[in-house]
Amino acid sequence: MPSTTYICQVLTPMFLNGADTRKPELRAPSLKGAMRFWWRALNGHLLLSELKAEEAEIFGDIRGDQGRRSSLSLRMRPLGELELRDYPLLPHRVGQTGKSPSPAKAIAPGQKFEVVVGTSRPRQLPLAKAEAIFELVALLGGLGKRVRRGMGAFELLTKDGQPLPGPADLAGVHERMLRVGRHFHLGPARITNSHTGRMEHFGWVMGVQLGKPLEKAEDLPRRVGGVASRLLARHGDLSYGASMGMASRGKRFASPVCVSLARVGGELRPILTSLNTFPGYTEGRIDLRIQDEFRREF
Repeated sequence: MPSTTYICQVLTPMFLNGADTRKPELRAPSLKGAMRFWWRALNGHLLLSELKAEEAEIFGDIRGDQGRRSSLSLRMRPLGELELRDYPLLPHRVGQTGKSPSPAKAIAPGQKFEVVVGTSRPRQLPLAKAEAIFELVALLGGLGKRVRRGMGAFELLTKDGQPLPGPADLAGVHERMLRVGRHFHLGPARITNSHTGRMEHFGWVMGVQLGKPLEKAEDLPRRVGGVASRLLARHGDLSYGASMGMASRGKRFASPVCVSLARVGGELRPILTSLNTFPGYTEGRIDLRIQDEFRREF
């Protein structure tokens, strides 16, 4: 089976758990889920029937009498003993009276791990395509809880033993996106979805932009939480929840603005990915100006 081996390094605390929610672990199924999510988000131009068919070819499908095996093969393992520490899930609350920062065990920044990406059916899933999807997860996303708020970010150090530098600039991010999806336009400061046809109702990528360089990776989750907290206080639960995500009263709507961290041009920079917003059930009205306020803070 053709495969590629990556050495990766955790940048921000990774709250990635399996069956035991108290003990973090590196899990290939979680990585596969993240790859599925970002592949789908980058291919919002496809009709629903096309999206389901292509997704099944890559990731498998349990529907039907027999289902379909995934063409994608993934293996993960820590390099050395897995280092676990207590970190706040809500770091912006540290030091605030009466508010818990929700400490929990996480895989520590600096932890290195190996990922082997392979394909069992190269005709249906060429190895280069599997590589591109995985590399997009490291660039735009991450793994574990609070991943849309800067947690669980990781970088790629080597690919089959050779150094793997990150993109040099926004154009490099754009080029990597086009390896996975289509219809993305590179502007001076933002990548935008340029598809003009009908789009399905799910969280496809609307735009991507870079934030200002950071001195320390640990600054990002604290900053993201602080900005979100101020916007919530300014706009109230209903408008903020409909526009930026909510989790209350048994309802959950993940944030349509994902913040990750990547090394771009040799500097640690936030990457903000805006997804199509469709909470559906919320009582509030979507206000895209709140998302604009959030992005301007970075």
